[in-house]
Amino acid sequence: MTVEALHNASLHAVLREKFRVQIIYGKRQIRAVPSDRDRLQQLQLDAGSPVVLLGGTSFDQNGRRLEVFSTWHHP
Repeated sequence: MTVEALHNASLHAVLREKFRVQIIYGKRQIRAVPSDRDRLQQLQLDAGSPVVLLGGTSFDQNGRRLEVFSTWHHP
């Protein structure tokens, strides 16, 4: 799969339409966590600022892991 294939497209739609793979279920976790120095700089936050970590894993119809992600947010 190329970057171009995902330009203005849904990853899940591309997987379903081109590869006949369907995301059936996923696990999600959300946590408030302390931030490290690099993350503070990336999010342009002051030291001690809390961040929210959202993580997830998506699985296909055969139980195979297809997508794993972590995203950081400032509340």
